[in-house]
Amino acid sequence: MKYTGIVLLIILTSCADKKVEISATKVAVTPNVPAIAFHRDSAIYLQRENQKPLFVVKGFSPAISPDGKQLTFQKYSLNNASEIFIMDLASKKCERLNVRSNNFHDAVWSPDGIHIAFNVFVDSDWKIGIIKSNNADFRILNDPSEWGIQKITWATDGKSIIAHSFFSLLEISLDGQPLQQMNIRDKISDKFNLSGNDRFWATTNKKGFYFTCGVREKSKGKERSVKAVMYYNRKTDKVTRLSPTDCYVDDLFVADDSTIFFSASPFEGDTAHIYRYDREHDKLDLFVRGADTPTWTTKL
Repeated sequence: MKYTGIVLLIILTSCADKKVEISATKVAVTPNVPAIAFHRDSAIYLQRENQKPLFVVKGFSPAISPDGKQLTFQKYSLNNASEIFIMDLASKKCERLNVRSNNFHDAVWSPDGIHIAFNVFVDSDWKIGIIKSNNADFRILNDPSEWGIQKITWATDGKSIIAHSFFSLLEISLDGQPLQQMNIRDKISDKFNLSGNDRFWATTNKKGFYFTCGVREKSKGKERSVKAVMYYNRKTDKVTRLSPTDCYVDDLFVADDSTIFFSASPFEGDTAHIYRYDREHDKLDLFVRGADTPTWTTKL
């Protein structure tokens, strides 16, 4: 496979008429080749299995589409607000999502690739925004929680959104109606601490959830707070820690019911590495050194 090294400079205009310069590198798209996109040193890279990483664009928080043809990422404005851009990996076309806000972030693709959901700040509060992958039909979903919706993911059938509100785990329809609500605090106990940066990922048929949370543990004889990857089994009502001790987890991405990726470092703020964990075989592998925010596709 041959990569092209042409770099394009694209000038984009946001809703505040700001000019944002984005340098985008050509990416050769080959069907059905697994690949990971990740963040490193204020830039986003794409790496196919057993190949070297390829620089794609300057930015943060990448999310690759299920078909491997598009990539969303964040840019920060002068007032430190964040905006999401979408890039076609083959044509290099890159544009800001057509969202009526100057502050929106953390895009997640629906499993069918039709929609992109994200958190958006409107009317002095954080809401769930949703837009089609062709950058059309933006809308804001109703918030069924009095505590506000935190980071979101999709149900595996792409028909609903999963979110938490610190106390409850919610399933929300695409028209903003609550479908299910579970008191998650009763399930995960007082030993774990949820923050606004934690996500819950549902498995098929919502039989279980992967999630991150804060925990207390002893390290070298001293107690400290770390963030860990957990799995909650709804049938057994049991929570199992998946990430090792003595590491601080930054990001979690669930590829399928038994395969997850997460970035972690020995201490918060240290250089992170990306790990792949196979829950079926209880196998943990170091996947990418010096990187964070993993996002995976099997079809690039």
